[in-house]
Amino acid sequence: MCIECGYSGGERDFSGVTEVSPLVKEHVLNELAPVAPVSVTGSAKYEAAAKVAEWQGIEARQIADLLLRAAWCCVDEDDIEAERYFRRLAAWSFEQALSSYDGVTPEERAVLTYLVGDLWRRIGDIQQAREWFDRVSNEVQDPLAQHWILAAAEQQRTDPQEWFG
Repeated sequence: MCIECGYSGGERDFSGVTEVSPLVKEHVLNELAPVAPVSVTGSAKYEAAAKVAEWQGIEARQIADLLLRAAWCCVDEDDIEAERYFRRLAAWSFEQALSSYDGVTPEERAVLTYLVGDLWRRIGDIQQAREWFDRVSNEVQDPLAQHWILAAAEQQRTDPQEWFG
């Protein structure tokens, strides 16, 4: 995260390789600046990076990854509500990516479908979690190589004791 303007992204975004359009610059200056670098949490940096990625038209899959990382940071920051908030945003972004067959490679679809189920499980929405765990088997490309994801989805779908442990 730039300590002057608030622009956020990956290391590559600060290497001079990334082109930042005037519209994205305007969004950054209007919505992310000014930044007090001492008080910026990891989750806030990932949230800002997700916003920048969205303004740049980056694929939903990559935005979802940033939002999931924000949720992970919230665990370390002991912010349960923000963690649930970012998990929900990540789930919706992964769902959006999965709805576009170009957004996710066939080999990744089963794992991301499971991940969406797990995000809903961790948020506490059992119905949505089960629906996503039920979809995993339809997304498996190679049952032999992906047997582990089938087993994990089946366990999560059928074993409610594990849900909030």
